Amino acid sequence: MKKFFRSVFTSCLGTLLALTLVGLVGFVLFYQFTKKDKNLKKASFLSLSLQYVVPEKTGNTPQNFNLEMASGAGVNDILRSLEHAAQDDMIAGLLIKSNYTIADMVSIQRIRRAIEKFKTSGKPIYAYGEYYSQSAYHLASTADSVFLNPNGSIDIRGLGAATPFYKGLMDKLGVKMNVFYQGKYKSAIEPYRRNSMSPDNKDQKRIYLNQLNSELIREISNSRNLPEAEIREIMNNYLGGSASDAMKHGLADEVVYYSDVKNILRKKLNQDEDQKTAIIPVSKYLTFLPKKSTKSEDKIAVIYAEGILQYGKQENGKITNDKYLNLIERIKRNKNIKSVVLRVNSRGGSSLASDNIAMAIKDLSDSGIPVIASFGGYAASGGYYIAAYADTIISEKTTLTGSIGIYSMFPDVHKLLNEKIGITYDTVLTQDLSRSFTNVMKLTDKENEIMQKYTDETYSRFIEVVSE
Repeated sequence: MKKFFRSVFTSCLGTLLALTLVGLVGFVLFYQFTKKDKNLKKASFLSLSLQYVVPEKTGNTPQNFNLEMASGAGVNDILRSLEHAAQDDMIAGLLIKSNYTIADMVSIQRIRRAIEKFKTSGKPIYAYGEYYSQSAYHLASTADSVFLNPNGSIDIRGLGAATPFYKGLMDKLGVKMNVFYQGKYKSAIEPYRRNSMSPDNKDQKRIYLNQLNSELIREISNSRNLPEAEIREIMNNYLGGSASDAMKHGLADEVVYYSDVKNILRKKLNQDEDQKTAIIPVSKYLTFLPKKSTKSEDKIAVIYAEGILQYGKQENGKITNDKYLNLIERIKRNKNIKSVVLRVNSRGGSSLASDNIAMAIKDLSDSGIPVIASFGGYAASGGYYIAAYADTIISEKTTLTGSIGIYSMFPDVHKLLNEKIGITYDTVLTQDLSRSFTNVMKLTDKENEIMQKYTDETYSRFIEVVSE
């Protein structure tokens, strides 16, 4: 019996050792096979391509019906990558490669400033586009050399606004949008109650678009060493519409294909033609960066308030009521957090969520934790509301701030149902308002008065908070 157990034990031990050896050999082979992917190649070019909706914070991109729409690094991670790459011996230069860029002007300007700082490292910066949208060129113009595809164009025309109006369509369909609002510059509801922009709306759009356009022209002028008057002439006559015109008017430096650009990079690095120049996207380069130090016990919390304000479930790219109230409460209870930066990039949204979050920020500030509000591309309506109780508000030069107003809309489809389809409704009531506020019946005078009353009260609350 002892012999049997000794034999079994020896056999098991041998099997175990064999399996361990196989596993070890497999691990070594796997490590050798994948090691190249884990090491940053020397003489790599950092590639900056922003052909996606660029959020403030990486990953905070709203859900999109276009499933093919890419996502990538947020503004802060892009800035961190550029700052680190300037000092990184493994990074030889920067390649900006975007046909279009989906970002607000503040985000583009922040990235431009980081590229200008990268330039002081002495490393080359190249830009290549099959074509350039206006925002993409705004970014690409910072490069030492701007390359354009022979069949490409540089689409700079200045900034403008074209607003669709739906009232005429709804009138034809038999749909009426009951609109209740306060604030003459509250323009979001005009498409549902007018057939064109109001004079006040045109004035405000003209003012801020002219300011943004002047910034755009000034920055392109500085980057390309062209007079501002010449940039305006290019915009007015669409003189970047072909590759030859873009070259002639100083918007591009060379007309080449992308394969030619890669050859230019090789020559810059004194590489042979058979050598492959490593081009690493920002999203991948981030994985090589050292983690931020968290040694200090004292912390500054950053709250990213980005997207529309919504009373409802948590979603990426939205400022949702419950998520942000819980977040602020956790910050308040954390004794190591000594101050808060509220980074706002929002056009507004739910007045209820706005007021709840504004009060939570007030409570945070009253508890002795300083709150600094920092505005990104937008801090409009509810976006401004939630920042109103911050101890200090800092805005970028081109931040769109304002829209101090409020509205509510209530659709009425009774005419569509009755006259177009042939559906009618009848009611039995126990109280005057038992079947009120339904979109299948016309609003009564009393219902209109109630809706306007609550709109006015919410507006007064908004003004009270901002004023205080």
